[in-house]
Amino acid sequence: MNAPSRSELIKHLQIYVKQHKIQIDSEFQGWESGVHAVLDCVFSSMADYKTTVLPTLKRFGEQPGMQDNPKLEFSHFIADVDKYNVDGNKFVFYAREIMKNEQEISGRTKVEVAYEVCKFFIDRGHETKASLKALPRGQPGTCETPPGEPGELECWVMEEMIKPGSAHKIRGMGPALGAYLLMNLGDEEHVKVDTMIQRVFTKPDFWKPRAGHPVDDKLIRDAVTCVARQMNTTPLRLDNALWRHESNVARERKGGKSKLLES
Repeated sequence: MNAPSRSELIKHLQIYVKQHKIQIDSEFQGWESGVHAVLDCVFSSMADYKTTVLPTLKRFGEQPGMQDNPKLEFSHFIADVDKYNVDGNKFVFYAREIMKNEQEISGRTKVEVAYEVCKFFIDRGHETKASLKALPRGQPGTCETPPGEPGELECWVMEEMIKPGSAHKIRGMGPALGAYLLMNLGDEEHVKVDTMIQRVFTKPDFWKPRAGHPVDDKLIRDAVTCVARQMNTTPLRLDNALWRHESNVARERKGGKSKLLES
């Protein structure tokens, strides 16, 4: 099935928002620290956010000096991991004993991936979320025009950190996690085109977006951006509202199946 046009996708999303009474969370707020923002991003890969990611972040925040606050530096996390270099494998030990989450991305612990992301920012002279938010921003998109030149942080993440062939590529970080990282670090112009967001646009008689396909991802981002502007909100906040709705639907379906199996 051919991909719908940009205008068709925008109309589809407008109808979806109206039919499902999608509401923007007025109390939505992100992490205060860059460290927690990075950990949230990395540990969310292929994991249930409510039952796995949030408990993992809670355990981490209970470690001395690791509470979520604006002053928590990337170097603090690096130093905390380094002090547990037991048997030469600090990442496995930290994942097992501190985070109590040994999930992996691309064959290595998520702790190691998060460690490298933090070091990536340290190497560029930044230690906090506030410092990264102060970098020059790009030109946001509208319903009429696509985004203009990207900001400095977006260039670092999307052109260096996640891009295949880049000398600074971090194994395990891809386009969806790159976008989510930017969102977690306070750039509200991005959309994480993951499974939940794709479901919003998936209909048997309409379209089935291809996972990770740059053309399909751009169509979805443009549609979310346009409708967000019409709703007087940001792409990130509409993404969050759509994601929450689809997550609740998926959880209800799963619960329904479990009840059927029990009966």
